[in-house]
Amino acid sequence: MSRSIGDLIASTLGVICLPDILEYNLDSSSKCILLASDGVWDQLSYETLIGILEKSNDFKELRKIILKHSIKMWRIKGLARDDISLIVLVF
Repeated sequence: MSRSIGDLIASTLGVICLPDILEYNLDSSSKCILLASDGVWDQLSYETLIGILEKSNDFKELRKIILKHSIKMWRIKGLARDDISLIVLVF
């Protein structure tokens, strides 16, 4: 959770306060960066999200599709929905 980055007190309760950091080189085929909360990532795989993003260049519409699909998956699994936040940075 981003809110626990650097939270040393929470680490005493088992929360890992060190973030996972991944670096990628962007090239001319890179269309966007997707930043999403765990409410999205817990329900949708990378492959599913890439498939959704490859459907169109209308990123506003794609963002709505991703949010609706995330909500649907939480409902199907009968779970209390986690926060669902999504930002698409378009190049």
